[in-house]
Amino acid sequence: MRKHLYLLILIGSISFALSSCRRPSAGWIAWFNELRSSPTLSNRANSEEQIIATVDELPINTSDFERLIALYSPDSRAFLSTPQGKKQIIDRLINEKILVILAQKADLQTDPLIKQEIQRFSEQVLRNAIQQRMEKQIFITDEQIRKYDKQNLAIYQSSNFISYSRILMHSAADAKKAATLLKKQSFEKVAQSYASKANIAMNMVFAHDSLPPEIAAALDKLPVGHISPIIKTNAGFEIFRRDIVPADTLLKVRETVIERLRAMALMAEINRAKSAAKIWINEPALNNLIIPQTSSTTTFKKN
Repeated sequence: MRKHLYLLILIGSISFALSSCRRPSAGWIAWFNELRSSPTLSNRANSEEQIIATVDELPINTSDFERLIALYSPDSRAFLSTPQGKKQIIDRLINEKILVILAQKADLQTDPLIKQEIQRFSEQVLRNAIQQRMEKQIFITDEQIRKYDKQNLAIYQSSNFISYSRILMHSAADAKKAATLLKKQSFEKVAQSYASKANIAMNMVFAHDSLPPEIAAALDKLPVGHISPIIKTNAGFEIFRRDIVPADTLLKVRETVIERLRAMALMAEINRAKSAAKIWINEPALNNLIIPQTSSTTTFKKN
């Protein structure tokens, strides 16, 4: 209970600190939570914020509503459009502002640990903001795509892709039962019947070279539509069906190429800025770091 209360107060104090940037605090939180992927986020700069309510002069804006509404499924949003639904949202937002006020009164914004978390949060917001801006300024030309195509012709060969469906069992006995059923029933039906105890993957597409050698070799021998014997792998006991590579695979590869070129251009900009920055690394401290295996708390070796 104390942990949950601390987290809530921490969120409130973060909102308070960010409000000093003269931007509505929840707008920053929404920006971070949506992780740059929301269409609403990309359009927000072109729309005017409206204040829906205030709590001791702390504003509740339209972006606050957007942040909470984004957490609900489309089916639930019909209710949120009703007066009762809107009341539920505004009550929740008011509660958040009350937590901010309580954090202010407790002077939590001066707590060293909370100040550290606020700094990390604000840096994350800034990283997302500059990356979003830089990505919008990157334009991939047809000439760049053609050059990449010539250097990577192999990825456009349809024989380089394999499509399959798979049933992965953790016990040999279950795998044998599934293999027996596959002689009488469709792959889809057997996969569905074992969904609770098996790892099922349907119509997956992979580059041939990315598959483990034993799986690639087994699939190479299978005609399309045929089912493999049980294959023992590090993951367990697997049964595969060779599927047809979808016709739009090359189109998807093309889209991946464009994204890869954008990522390369973004990294080039980062490297240019990095070369001009003054960077110092405390090598002894870095070498003495102990990376935790079961928790998130990093410790240091004792000399």
